[in-house]
Amino acid sequence: MTSLKKQSTKAFAWDFAGKIAGQSVGFIISIFLARLLSPEDFGLLAMVNVVIALSASLMDMGLGVAVIQRKEVSEAHYGSVFFFNITVGSLLAVGLFLAAPLVGHFYDNAQLIPMARAMAALFILNSIGNVLRMKLRKELEYGIPTQGNLIAAAVSGVVGVSLAFAGFGVWSLVTQSLLNPIIANAYLFYRIKWRPQLTFHWQALKELWSFGFRMFISGIIDTVFRNIDSLIIGKLFSAATLGFYFRARSLNLYITQYSSASLMSVLMPTLSKLQDEAERFKNVVFKSYHLINLLAFFLTGLFFVVGEHLILFLFGEKWQASIPLFRLIILTAYAIPISSLLVNIISAKGNSRDYLRLEIFKKTLLATALILGFLWGIEGYLIGVIIVFAININANMYVSAKQMNVNYWWFCRITLVYILLTGFISGTSYVLIGLVETTHMLSLIIGTILFASLFFLTAWLFKLYGFRLLIDEIKELGILNKLSHKFSLKRN
Repeated sequence: MTSLKKQSTKAFAWDFAGKIAGQSVGFIISIFLARLLSPEDFGLLAMVNVVIALSASLMDMGLGVAVIQRKEVSEAHYGSVFFFNITVGSLLAVGLFLAAPLVGHFYDNAQLIPMARAMAALFILNSIGNVLRMKLRKELEYGIPTQGNLIAAAVSGVVGVSLAFAGFGVWSLVTQSLLNPIIANAYLFYRIKWRPQLTFHWQALKELWSFGFRMFISGIIDTVFRNIDSLIIGKLFSAATLGFYFRARSLNLYITQYSSASLMSVLMPTLSKLQDEAERFKNVVFKSYHLINLLAFFLTGLFFVVGEHLILFLFGEKWQASIPLFRLIILTAYAIPISSLLVNIISAKGNSRDYLRLEIFKKTLLATALILGFLWGIEGYLIGVIIVFAININANMYVSAKQMNVNYWWFCRITLVYILLTGFISGTSYVLIGLVETTHMLSLIIGTILFASLFFLTAWLFKLYGFRLLIDEIKELGILNKLSHKFSLKRN
């Protein structure tokens, strides 16, 4: 393997393994918390988190993406961004602390005032480690942040569960949210000896700002539309309703984490290094796109088939109301990983103008779905989102193909194959599982085995390129050889 491929493969392996471990820990913690706490508790946290997320979009101002995209970055760039983030984070923390009564007034819930004031500290905590993570990501060094995130998830999760068991209610979730970045940052600075220069250069920020500005605007637009649904649900409906919606959407996020988050994290800096090498750039995108489609559609179909049994078995009957919402949300799951890859192509090429225009177009469509959809309630909005996401993927394909000087059909035909494959197999599996009356646990196991067997058997029979790539990558990492060696040792 070339040096860049070795770095990328190692980074992907670290990040993917870390996300598997971290999400597994987080998932186990969430099971305990969901059984100990009420949907209303999760709804209250979601209300505050919406305000946090909307405000946090102002903190980085696109400088992080600009650092990763820029070919040559000096210590002056890192140091200036570090102190800029700390300053903006501190201002946002003070602003939310003072504005907490307005948050309580907006939702008509006084419980949110002390919660918002406590969680205002997240702005400062998150800003402290941003530059160090960004620096490691640019250098494709993922081992240390992965370890830190895993330790932070485990420790903060155990503390959160302990507090929930002791009867602290929603404050167990608040404590968990605050403790996580404290531990993760402490581990980073303990392991990495890099410290920012005690200088601040406006010129360094200006050099990054030329690219980062449009990415910043795009980021704000994206953040607003990723959170405005929760904002509206929290305002129009009860905290418990938002809690059900939060549970359904959080399960959907696992598909993004397991199918694309690691690859996207590594892909942006990798493609940025190859932005002037058209053929290598195209080859990396081609392979990544096949893999993303395979994994995204596999997980989308699997969760559609077993989602109901997963929710009831793991979280209990009190989360029954989240199932209809989950069934609709899961139909958009495949779109997020695929779109992430496509917009990474535009970002890596440094074309922030097209990126911004694309974001405005997509969010205009989403706004239309938001306005019209809520006339028919949450379900109406989610049906609108399903339609919008399908249109958005095609828009992303068109712009990405233009950036790479390839035909739009180059992307479209790959995704179309997986849509047909997944639709048929998931529909068949769903009907077959419905014919068997058994416990939720057995339905979950049978459904998983049935869908996975049919999906990968079909992928093998039709010789889908994504499946062959997955096998090749596993072989290249030596995973199969190691497992075979261990098995032979046990037999001997």
